[in-house]
Amino acid sequence: MRVVAGKYKGFNLMAPKGKNTRPTDNKIKEAIFDMLYPIKTNGNALDLFAGSGQMGIEFLSRGLEKVYFNESDRNSFRVLKENIEKIKDDNYELSKLDFKMALENYKNQGIKFDYIF
Repeated sequence: MRVVAGKYKGFNLMAPKGKNTRPTDNKIKEAIFDMLYPIKTNGNALDLFAGSGQMGIEFLSRGLEKVYFNESDRNSFRVLKENIEKIKDDNYELSKLDFKMALENYKNQGIKFDYIF
């Protein structure tokens, strides 16, 4: 699993072990971002069920201003943190909440998203 395009292109990302997560295939990820092109660089994204964080990291790689990652699974959250530390980008926030609580939290903070995965 790797970053497909942008400033982190070619970075290899770790995937959580087990069957709780199924990382998006690189060809599918590439097709999704081709449809979204051009990415709003002054926008933000929510990677609600982040897993390894590959979708949000792809957004950061392509120049999106900020990504909010949420992952409630302990093992996946650990891998997510390691992947984000690998790319050395500061334009993100992490949360480890149930998705309903995460959405309520963002709503209460008045955060609106340009992209949600």
